[in-house]
Amino acid sequence: MLSDLLDPAAHNPRRTMFWWVFGAVILAQLAAIWLLCSRQVSLAQARDSDHQVLQVALSDCLQSTPGASIATCASRLMPAVAGAPTLPPPAN
Repeated sequence: MLSDLLDPAAHNPRRTMFWWVFGAVILAQLAAIWLLCSRQVSLAQARDSDHQVLQVALSDCLQSTPGASIATCASRLMPAVAGAPTLPPPAN
């Protein structure tokens, strides 16, 4: 079997074409996985930054408003993110 691969007289164009197509398919799959992963990472970073902004806004509200509770500050902040889905806090 190895001697067939190394023997130039046993050259088979179908076999060569198979390996070119196989390599192209593998490269296409790797590119697709890379695109998918980079998109997911960018979405996760956006969610994390949104979560941090909301935490800072809640903290500012609690510190600047006398007698404020978490519920009152959260109700003030929620109209700003009414269209956004509720996200769990990120794991640190």
